[in-house]
Amino acid sequence: MMSYELTEEEYTAIKVMIDNDPRYPAAAYTTVLEAIRFMVSYKALTGAKSGHVTGGELSRFVIMFMVTNYGKLAKLIAADINFKNSEDIGNAVFNMIACKMLHQSPEDKLSHFMGLFNFNEAIDEEVKGQCFFGNVRIVDHKKELKDLERLKKWKSSK
Repeated sequence: MMSYELTEEEYTAIKVMIDNDPRYPAAAYTTVLEAIRFMVSYKALTGAKSGHVTGGELSRFVIMFMVTNYGKLAKLIAADINFKNSEDIGNAVFNMIACKMLHQSPEDKLSHFMGLFNFNEAIDEEVKGQCFFGNVRIVDHKKELKDLERLKKWKSSK
């Protein structure tokens, strides 16, 4: 369920990645791309500094993106794209780096994705922090505004 069209270069790169590493289907790579776009939008909305992203930060945004967009179904989708833990995100990211879909800074290492979390547990934690009616996420705008204000105060104190 992508919200954008793949470019010809992205499409070709994904085909190459699947040929080279069949562990992850195309949806795994598009999920990472969507999570990156989600992260950029989130940072812009919150006024957070953009720039280099750590493996841990990107991994958390993949979880946030999946729960925000798929709710409780995020676990099923994670299983479908073979994302069992944070290492799987790292493997997909480094496949994308190898195909020039993403850029690597000198400090980026696959080991930065290792042992951060199990997908099912991380999704459960993220779901706990959100309110759902069935599988539909209920947005509590007052709470989100308070959270945003708290985040701004915290950032200004740094």
